[in-house]
Amino acid sequence: MKTEQEWLEKMYLDYFNNFLTVERFADYYSLSMEQAHEIINKGRAINLTKPVVFNYQVKNKKYKEWIASKEVTQ
Repeated sequence: MKTEQEWLEKMYLDYFNNFLTVERFADYYSLSMEQAHEIINKGRAINLTKPVVFNYQVKNKKYKEWIASKEVTQ
């Protein structure tokens, strides 16, 4: 069973990926505008706390070198 945080994030991602307006999201899930905004805002906050992971492979050697020169070191 999903936790409330997982559910909120899932709902936010559904809104982000599938709806153009909060009004349509609220209508689709039979929510008030206030409820829809609360779900979206809480889900967004949860989602934005997660680290960003880039999973890609670069095969072009010159592009790889260019990317390496742009990376920020800590």
